[in-house]
Amino acid sequence: MLIFLSYRWSSLRAADQSLRGDSLRRFVLPDEDAWVLPAAWREGLSPRPGGLHLPDQASPTAAAGSVAEASAAVDRPMPQADSDGTAFDQVGGNQADQNRPGSVLPVLAGPPRRADGKPLRVPDLPEWMVLPALPAVPLRDGGDALTQDAVRNLCALLAVSKIAAAHPAITDVRAACDPRSLAGFAWAIFEQWQAAQYPAKSSLAMVALALLGDDTTVPALTSLFPGWASTSIRVRTGMDVLAAIGTDLALTHLHRLSRKAKTVGFRRLAEKRLNDVAAARGLQPAQLADRIVPDFGLDANGRTVLDYGPRRFTVAFDERFQPWYTDQWGRRLARMVRLPRRTAADDQNLVQAARRRYTELTNDLTATVTERSRAIEEAMVLGRRWTGAEYRSFFVDHPLTWHLTRRLLWATFDERGEVVTAFRGAEDRTFADIDDKTWTLDPAATVGVAHPWHFDRDRAAWAEIFANYLIIQPFPQVGRELFSLADLDLNTVAGAPVESGKLNVLTARGWRFGDGHSSLERDWPGDRTIRIGFSPGYSWDEPDLPQHLAGVRGEVADLGPVGISEVVRDVRSLMSWKWTCRASLALDSPVSLPRLPRPAG
Repeated sequence: MLIFLSYRWSSLRAADQSLRGDSLRRFVLPDEDAWVLPAAWREGLSPRPGGLHLPDQASPTAAAGSVAEASAAVDRPMPQADSDGTAFDQVGGNQADQNRPGSVLPVLAGPPRRADGKPLRVPDLPEWMVLPALPAVPLRDGGDALTQDAVRNLCALLAVSKIAAAHPAITDVRAACDPRSLAGFAWAIFEQWQAAQYPAKSSLAMVALALLGDDTTVPALTSLFPGWASTSIRVRTGMDVLAAIGTDLALTHLHRLSRKAKTVGFRRLAEKRLNDVAAARGLQPAQLADRIVPDFGLDANGRTVLDYGPRRFTVAFDERFQPWYTDQWGRRLARMVRLPRRTAADDQNLVQAARRRYTELTNDLTATVTERSRAIEEAMVLGRRWTGAEYRSFFVDHPLTWHLTRRLLWATFDERGEVVTAFRGAEDRTFADIDDKTWTLDPAATVGVAHPWHFDRDRAAWAEIFANYLIIQPFPQVGRELFSLADLDLNTVAGAPVESGKLNVLTARGWRFGDGHSSLERDWPGDRTIRIGFSPGYSWDEPDLPQHLAGVRGEVADLGPVGISEVVRDVRSLMSWKWTCRASLALDSPVSLPRLPRPAG
């Protein structure tokens, strides 16, 4: 029997190399013995994150029978080449498969062609691809699924495409087929590539994700990046895939990588990819970040409905973006960490879909809110401005960002940069001034996040208003400390001890490590850079190693009152209370630098 199987395996492998049929495909069992499985037996196979797996009922007897069935497939006539001489690989081109019910798009009726109609030379599909194991791809609006021939031709389209250069027919496929199914189809191809240990010879899997992937692809792909750190080319290609998908969520993940990737090289690479996308749209990176904040399918009030069939639950979020629920009658349920449990009366399929929706929502929402909060705080510090129309679009009408917007104080500015009116957002998306009266925003006005320096004289009044409405600010604003050069002698901070953890805190406030991790740097308007030096230097191998400040470099006095206040605030945050008092007392009051003037009004 073993001799027979060995002989038949040699015949089957040779046939697989030439036929590449749906009925035959090489498959690796857990004991690493290679078998060829017929399509009928592979119906029980399913793609999984760890690769393809055999049915639970598989046995040596069944395997022997399957080999016999596959052997019969070898004896069937070989498919003939196309009449037009195309060197296209006819995988599984038997009459039964061709007559299988399904849909065939015009662009998938044959092998890929050039713009002039001539056939393209299609490379062989990779060894690791198992076409029958790929999920069905139905047309939009519940149409029939693509036939096996159409699926084969779709894979051929991917084979002749590149991440940044899709074959034109891919656009027609995306327009005709169900988007979610296409994304699942691409991910199944990726899982087969993953199960084969990522062979570098073919890029078809990554091309499939780039051209057919959607928001469901993004978190699954980026979650693999940390494990790919030792294979930089794979991470680089993955970033290219995110840029090619190009959705708000994909670009948000790319933006997150540019700030939080483990290595400097990956952060710079993500930043470059993001800058390329911004340049292609005629925007600055910060402007692009405003436009790509995902709404996660929330309604205008930041809520979403989860359907269990006979029961429906509305999920909303409080000031800290913790979820809370109401039932279909509007009754608020007790705060729960998880979704309500399924009952016997609920629709199981709807419950599973609701849970998937909730998981997708909560996985990224908290990180996105944190990033937007930091971006808005940085906009306050650096003095970014928007038109009234942009402000309403990015900060008022957006269902997620609005929950941050209404908890902050904003202002309009004149052409000299002076404050005209400070205002806040009311619960009904109108605006109120310091007298708590309704105020109308001109779409052509210049709007920015108000820094305490802009409303210092009215801080007590605004603090009272925010307290009366029980508003919890996402970052210190109304109560933020104000400083001037008179509050700290930057020349006397050298030698002050610093906890390494505090250095990381500043990296979340817009600073970055520089000079071989021996300084913190921050860019300011006017092409100015301020550096806070320290020694012996931060090391990832010794994150708790004590540091000592080496001084502040850069023209701090040229930053303007807001910039000066923020630099002094950040330097003071690094120092202990004892050293802060010492540096403050070093300034002799009679001859100290004068405090910066406060704005009038």
